[in-house]
Amino acid sequence: MAAIGKKNTRAARLRELFDRFSRSTLHGLCRSAGVPLRRDARKDELLDVLCTLEGRSLEDALVKALTKRDLQALCRKIGFATGGPATALAARLVAAVEDPSARLSRFRPFTEARAFAQSLLLDGQSQWRAFTRGTLPEKGHLPDDIPKWPHLAYQETGWTSWGDFLGTGNPARHLIAYRPFHEARAFARSLGLANVDEWRAFCKSRKGNRRVLPADIPSAPHKVYAEWISYGDWLGTGRVGVTQYHFRSYTAARRFVQRLGLKSETEWRAYCRGEIKKHRPRPLDIPSNPHRTYKNSGWTTWGRFLGSNYVAAAKRKFRSFEDARAYVRKQGIKDNKAWRAWCRAGQRPADIPAGPDHAYRDRGWTSWGDFLGNGNVHRGRIATRSFAEARAFVHTLGLTSGAKFQRAKHAGRIPEDIPVTIFRHPEWKGWADFLGLSETRKPGSPHPK
Repeated sequence: MAAIGKKNTRAARLRELFDRFSRSTLHGLCRSAGVPLRRDARKDELLDVLCTLEGRSLEDALVKALTKRDLQALCRKIGFATGGPATALAARLVAAVEDPSARLSRFRPFTEARAFAQSLLLDGQSQWRAFTRGTLPEKGHLPDDIPKWPHLAYQETGWTSWGDFLGTGNPARHLIAYRPFHEARAFARSLGLANVDEWRAFCKSRKGNRRVLPADIPSAPHKVYAEWISYGDWLGTGRVGVTQYHFRSYTAARRFVQRLGLKSETEWRAYCRGEIKKHRPRPLDIPSNPHRTYKNSGWTTWGRFLGSNYVAAAKRKFRSFEDARAYVRKQGIKDNKAWRAWCRAGQRPADIPAGPDHAYRDRGWTSWGDFLGNGNVHRGRIATRSFAEARAFVHTLGLTSGAKFQRAKHAGRIPEDIPVTIFRHPEWKGWADFLGLSETRKPGSPHPK
């Protein structure tokens, strides 16, 4: 309604300004101005009454009867600023009615505002929003006579689209008429792009603030054209989408893969990435994720697919604890260190776990000494005899010093249930007492700790 200034008379300008309101709203305006009216007064009669109000009376009526949002909508419609309190908004509206040439804080004409916006070289509506919020300081600040919402302020005075206002050339999406599929595909193929990543980079490229991609060619053609096949077809590379591959049968694929001599899934992944140079690249009809492709058509394990017969630990079936222990005891393995060396040498059967203490934790496992059959018992599982019983036993050995007790312990003369650290016992009184000697400590015997 910026054309209000072209009306010849005050009454005509006022009628055009308030014609958007309902009869009840106009009735409220008249009532706020203190004008007596019939309840059934027609809209034309109400407008006639408003035309007789003086500037100050009309201004007071606007503040009393209309919300601030309604006042802002009226100001925006005629190209006036929408900031400030309700009284300021009402004053601007009355000024537009009284003096059609009054500008006050009125916005620039559309052509001037568009020229200013295009000088900023903004990429699109989102950058315009950032500029109006002041988050693009390098572009300066929004002048008071340029609206934040130009599509509303200039709705009836030249506005067509954001692309026109900012100079990007991008029409509104609902106004775009895309080229036919075959013409658009011919353009895409002429670019010589290798893949979809290069296509997306081209779509984002700009010259100044204008997109290089023509406005009538979509950046996401797979969502626009019913004739769509694949990006390989769109760009002319000949590549086919994964969903359109025709893979070999599981048996044929497995036969091919087993000739490669790969041992694990890790080696298969390296082969698919082309990191194993001695092999040719993976054929397109062999899937890189066979466990998904053949999930319902033969797939069991990676070991079976690769021919290595390797089975994941979680899926292995081990022999019982008793059978495994019996087999291992026959191998003459002395301790845990020898067990690990035996496993690394490849002598362990596949149905005997490398970590039996975990695999048989709740199925019979007690200790490595029991499993290997070497008689060693974990110290934490040994039940020690009482201090008095230990001292009585040691008295029978005739030892004369702490050093000889320790040598006897290492020689196996002292049982496992008498610890070498017996001197830490709470009842300890000295080596003489423990060994059955006189109370005087003999020279050369270690001092108890």
